[in-house]
Amino acid sequence: MSVYYFSNIDTLQNTIIDPHSHYSEAAEIDRDEVIHFNRLYAKVGKITKKHGVVWRVGQIIISILTAFAICPLFSASCRQFIKNSWKKGTSGQEEICLYVLKTLAQDLILKGCSAFLDKQWEEAFRQINLAVILEPGKALTTRGFFYTVKNRFDEALNDYNKALERNHDSVTTLLCRGELYKELDRYDDALEDFTEALKIEPTSASVLRSRGDLFCAQGLLEEAMRDYDESLYMDYNLVTLLNRVDLYRKLGRNEEALEDLSGFLAIEPGSASALRYRGNLYRQLGRLEEALEDLNGSLAVKPRSASDLHYRGDVYRQLGRLEEALEDLNSSLAIKPGSAAVLGCRENVYRQLGRLE
Repeated sequence: MSVYYFSNIDTLQNTIIDPHSHYSEAAEIDRDEVIHFNRLYAKVGKITKKHGVVWRVGQIIISILTAFAICPLFSASCRQFIKNSWKKGTSGQEEICLYVLKTLAQDLILKGCSAFLDKQWEEAFRQINLAVILEPGKALTTRGFFYTVKNRFDEALNDYNKALERNHDSVTTLLCRGELYKELDRYDDALEDFTEALKIEPTSASVLRSRGDLFCAQGLLEEAMRDYDESLYMDYNLVTLLNRVDLYRKLGRNEEALEDLSGFLAIEPGSASALRYRGNLYRQLGRLEEALEDLNGSLAVKPRSASDLHYRGDVYRQLGRLEEALEDLNSSLAIKPGSAAVLGCRENVYRQLGRLE
């Protein structure tokens, strides 16, 4: 194990970034972030002894203090860790520096995820590329997910494979790679990953849901239902519930689908997604007044939902409230222009009004 110390974050960056790497452009560090990173002085390398013990100890203290913003030093467990490591001498000092680096890597991963959610793609990859260098085990899976979302599937698969080489028992990485295989229609490979993940963590609700989705895609509906049931038993959540609702509808079991949605709304009555699902199901079953009530509730939460406006517009059309239907359908098209389903519904309204355009 070795540790180098640098005068500022720019030196750290220049040392760990290969200028010929295709990642280097995305990994440039903005000058303003020098303050955020608190001039981190530590990097995995070698402790130089030529400056003497006092210099080494001083540098280690600076490493810890300057990383304070990302390092929870005042927790009891962290204080004990610092105390125990300090007693070990040089090897313990290396542990402290590695702890600082791992904490920085986690901070970079979180910042990358936040930027990704905000669709700041360049910033997200810049943060995660640095994290991969500092702590590849955790960061490779995250970057693989970023690549998957951006449809860069070869790069995503490469990252997942590298992550699993480091930790072949990572349920998260197996789940992500399985999802990618499913996206690529490599169903056998996906099933192998999901099954392996469930051997490691049999109660993983996320893996059970993903395997249920895979079974649905393969037309194995009973197997899918078993996985959804078990997943919901482990973790009752709307995403899995809606998947099971879709499966009930596919099987023609509409009352059970309604029962699922009503059960969830009894717990979370303001859920726009559950109200939309149930309202649309009521609409398709011809239960128009109930559909209208649910869709009004959903639009009260999300007034600019193009799909809700479409569904409510169609309900108004079927109820003969044609001007209100036209208003909703026009609003839906203003949000999502060119929707064939909405345009077709609006054409029916114009026809009923006797003024086709």
